[in-house]
Parts: sequence; structure tokens; C-alpha cells
Amino acid sequence: MRIGYICSRKKKPEMFVPFAKHAETKGIEVVDLIEQGLDKADSVDILFMKITDEMNSVEGKHLVSQVQEYIAKNPNTLVVEKIENVERLTSRVDMYSFLGQKLQNSTSVGVPGITIVNQASTVEQLESDLKRDGVEFPVVVKTTAACGALETHEMAIVFNVPNLFDVLTDKSKFKIPLPVVVQQYINHDATLYKVYVIGNDTFVQARESIRNFRLEETETITFNSQAKLPDTLITQKNSDLHDSVTFKTITPLLSLEKEKREMFDNASKLICDSLDIYLLGYDLVTDSKTGKSFVVDVNYLPGFKGVDNLPEKLLAHMLERYEKRK
Repeated sequence: MRIGYICSRKKKPEMFVPFAKHAETKGIEVVDLIEQGLDKADSVDILFMKITDEMNSVEGKHLVSQVQEYIAKNPNTLVVEKIENVERLTSRVDMYSFLGQKLQNSTSVGVPGITIVNQASTVEQLESDLKRDGVEFPVVVKTTAACGALETHEMAIVFNVPNLFDVLTDKSKFKIPLPVVVQQYINHDATLYKVYVIGNDTFVQARESIRNFRLEETETITFNSQAKLPDTLITQKNSDLHDSVTFKTITPLLSLEKEKREMFDNASKLICDSLDIYLLGYDLVTDSKTGKSFVVDVNYLPGFKGVDNLPEKLLAHMLERYEKRK
């Protein structure tokens, strides 16, 4: 068997080299298709790739085109995962809209409402657009791109229409260019669940998150989601979750108490089946009032940081899919 991989230089030592070393101990040949040259590379049984950043960059479009040509020339290759499915996750507009539609009939898992703002013409028009989409304050303002640029991590929490208009029109306050995604903020008792899915296996990590907000708050808060959160977003909270999900510890699904296990298992199946992607990570919050879960982010092939024996799990998943397809 031959497995080919395609990835950025950054991802190669982090994930793909350890994966290749493990696969080779099982007698599987693993090749870097970029090093071989996609235009002359031989066919492989399984194609494993991570090119999400390239999908959102002008420079990367050529590589994406080459990959598509390679796949077309090798129709018998199992592709993990299909480009068109992964591409949907590189745009917050596509991701939220698609998942929102797929999950609209679910009573347990949903996606927070969004408004896409292409042009902030007037305060009145902005208010009308939010009402049309059923988006209520507070809201989170994000870039439309989900990856591929530094500004995708820049965000703002806004509490009313006049301040939202200011954020969108005054670049001294918020430097992200239009269009943007305006997403309803879900109060979630400062707890966010990072969930990793590798085929049938789900792993959960609880993290301290942004605090609950009161309706009477007014001051806009800007922040970078990958940096340390400002004090205005943090609350003093007890990290005891009163269940078997512990902070900063990756927990296999089977180790959770029944209620949590069923919640995450249901969410993972709904999300993976909807997207037709089975190697992903997603962020889940639970509404502090209703108890309903909401998906606030999805990433294809994240680093799976903290998941033990990652190369073994990735290979086992791919071989299982390969056997099923046969």
C-alpha cells in the first residue's frame, strides 16, 4: 500500500512526518507528493492532505489546482478529505450557513445566528439586516475567512447597533475590512469545549472561555482569539465542572459520564455526517439559559494537541475507510 500526503512546511514536521514514520513500521510506503512533483507523481492508494491555508491565498490556488488535477487523474485513490468539503470550512460564511441549514431541525445542536455585512451604509439598514436574520445583541464580529490570514483571529464583541456601525466604519477601532460575519454571542458560563474527532473516536477538552454578558453592557471589546484574553472578557470562575470533563485535559468520549458522552457523541455525528468530514475539531458551547449546544467553529485536521498516539489513530482511521470502500 502507498499513502501520499500534501501539506504545508509547517504542518509536515508536526503531523505528517510522525504519521509517515508510524505507517512505515506497518510496511506502508508513505510519499510526499509535493517533493515528488504532483505533475509526475505516481498514483497512491490513499491521499492525505492539509491545504486549507492555500485555499484562501492567491499563491496557494496553483497548488490547489494541481491537487485537483492529480485527483482527477487517479480516480481510484481514496481522498482524505474531499477538497470541496474542506473548502467549505475555509469560509465562515459557507461554514455557518451550511451547518445552520443542516442542523436547523436539531433540538440539541445548532449554530448561532449570523448576518453578513458587505457594506455598512446606515445604522438603520444595519438594524434592519440584524432583525431580518434574527440576530440579537451581544454579537461577535469576525472576518469572513476562517483561516489563511492573521486577521482571522481578530474579533470584537459589540452590544448595540450604533457601536456596531462604528466598529464597521471606523478603522481606528477595528481594522478588519468588510465584508464581515456578525454572529450572535451565546452566554455559556465561560466554558468552551474543544472537541476532536478521528473517525469514530471523539476526544473532549474543556477550556475556560469568555464570560457571560449582561444586556445593559455597552462598551465594545476587541481581542485576538489566539492571544491572552483581556481582563474585560474574563470572569472569576470555579474550574470544577461537576462532571468528568476536566480543564486542560483531553478526555476520550468513553471516559465521560453518560449525559456528557451522549451530548458530544450526538454533536460529533451530526457535524461529521453533515460536512462529510471525519477528521476535524470543533468548538462547542452550551447556552447558559436553554442548555442547547452551539457550534461556534470547525477546523479540518487540527493539531489534535493532547490526543495520545495520534499517528496510530490517524492510520487506523484511514485503513478502516479504505477497507470499507473496497
